[in-house]
Amino acid sequence: MLGIACLVLMQSLSAQVSIVSASVIPYNVTPRALGDICILNTRQNLLCTLQAQLFNSAGEVLMAIKSTPFVIHNGMNLTATLGMNIASIEYGSSSQATYVKTNHILPSGQFKYCCALTINAIDDVQEYCTELESDMSSYLVLVSPENKDTIDTPNPDLVWNHSEPFSMLATGEYFRMVVVQLTPDQTADMGVSVNVPIMMANNLLTHSVLYPFSAQILVPGQRYGWQVQQLTNGVITNKSEAWEFTLRVPTQLLDNKYAKLRNKLDGGFYTTVNNKVFFRFDEPYASNVLAFTIFDSKMQQVKTKASNQANPVAASGLKNKGYNCFEVDLNGYDISSGYYTMEVKNEKNEKQMLRFFVQ
Repeated sequence: MLGIACLVLMQSLSAQVSIVSASVIPYNVTPRALGDICILNTRQNLLCTLQAQLFNSAGEVLMAIKSTPFVIHNGMNLTATLGMNIASIEYGSSSQATYVKTNHILPSGQFKYCCALTINAIDDVQEYCTELESDMSSYLVLVSPENKDTIDTPNPDLVWNHSEPFSMLATGEYFRMVVVQLTPDQTADMGVSVNVPIMMANNLLTHSVLYPFSAQILVPGQRYGWQVQQLTNGVITNKSEAWEFTLRVPTQLLDNKYAKLRNKLDGGFYTTVNNKVFFRFDEPYASNVLAFTIFDSKMQQVKTKASNQANPVAASGLKNKGYNCFEVDLNGYDISSGYYTMEVKNEKNEKQMLRFFVQ
């Protein structure tokens, strides 16, 4: 009977004590703040000890404290006014724990706070836990290409940024980038939410991602949406805005017609388009033979690819007496980007020249 009576008394005392709330806030994470709780005691004074812990999203302990024994009175008790002292403080070994210890604030993300109040007289424990979310000075943004920009390369450099070092990520936290193709009636946000990605990059550790050559080829004129997301244990916990870009439709270059030959070279030059030279040749004599030679910037004669000789490749066009227009396809020559000189001779071996630039 005595044992049953003691058990009933212990249960009665335990039921009379409860933790109402805790005062941990993301911008004030100190050992003292970890121990600031509100306790309801409906009966006599009791001697208690408090333990409190802070966890990240991976369940790793960032900080833990234990108090010296203190007395709670009848009614509502705030440990901040009870003269409670901190007996021990321990920090975890992760980068997040070091960040909390140094800065006394939480990095952005999801966290959990738990405390346990031990009633010394009966060795009973009252527990309390709450979830914390921190977005202290945090940002997750896209940088380039700008929203609704038109890009010129099918493999753009996709640039983004966020507020904290990558080392602040807890186990199970990572960033990923997704790119989707948009339909004509979709916004970027809608497309990123429902469309199957054509490119997804996980576990990002840099703020610049080159659209991979192995991914689906971007189509000129097509709109694409992209976004960077932060995930915790497979669940999206933060994300940037969704932006869109379009791959520019290439402009068809028109042939550059027609350069006029000169007796002497000056500072001017002709720029080739589509690797072709178009030139005008005024012939006062009737003939069907056009002789021309191409020299490089060092005045070395350029050879043809087919024969590896300096013989000229025929120019398109019929040479007659009077005004003539010719086309020379440079694909038949061993030519790269740079400046070149063409020499054309008439029937009297009179020479005319054209300086041109190959892009």
